[in-house]
Amino acid sequence: MRNSRTSPLTQIIKQKYSISKDVLAEISKALEEKGADTLQIGQVSNLESRIHTLINSMVSFSSDELSVSLKTINIDATKLLYALRPLINNRESANTSLGINNILFIALILLLIEDDTIRTYLTSDLYDELVKLDSSGTIIKCYTEIEGIDGYSLNLTALNDESLRETLYSFFSTSIPSQQGATILAVEEPEAHLHPIYQRLLYKHVMNKANTSVIITTHSPHISSAAPITSLVHLIGT
Repeated sequence: MRNSRTSPLTQIIKQKYSISKDVLAEISKALEEKGADTLQIGQVSNLESRIHTLINSMVSFSSDELSVSLKTINIDATKLLYALRPLINNRESANTSLGINNILFIALILLLIEDDTIRTYLTSDLYDELVKLDSSGTIIKCYTEIEGIDGYSLNLTALNDESLRETLYSFFSTSIPSQQGATILAVEEPEAHLHPIYQRLLYKHVMNKANTSVIITTHSPHISSAAPITSLVHLIGT
């Protein structure tokens, strides 16, 4: 993730969110005046929340959670998003263990290939536009205005009601068709630098929750012991 332009974090921002140049210019000015390094943009706050939720659902096995935040190291409006950096427990990746960095990278890749037909965040303009198109009132039921930020987030009503999610999925498929194709996720030795407990948790999440086909190569007995025997392919050199 050292190359900010090709990092999965930057790719998620570019592919999954739309942020106008005018908004970035306003944020850049505010950062310069306040000397802050956090971006008060609905899209970035939404992504920060999604990363936090995903990482903890992947490997959290106690009441202790890993905190995730995003900061920027550049206040230039044209470079704000490219300069985003993830912090785990208030530490930058250079000061975090290789194992945690591996988990973060896999989480970002999962978000990048995730089916985003149902938007988790809507700008106010897009929300108003979709409400006009939605005669059933589904958008109003499923999204809640975010306090202090110009936008709306997917609410618990939509997350917990399967029937409502199906209706919402159908609406978005018609109104804002997704251009995503089929994806195969290949992960090489995800066990690197991870405690055996984290290895099993990571494997189970990727295999059971990733909305795509998955191929994992591993030397870890902890991962292979957690895998169904029918899913294993043992390669032997000759």
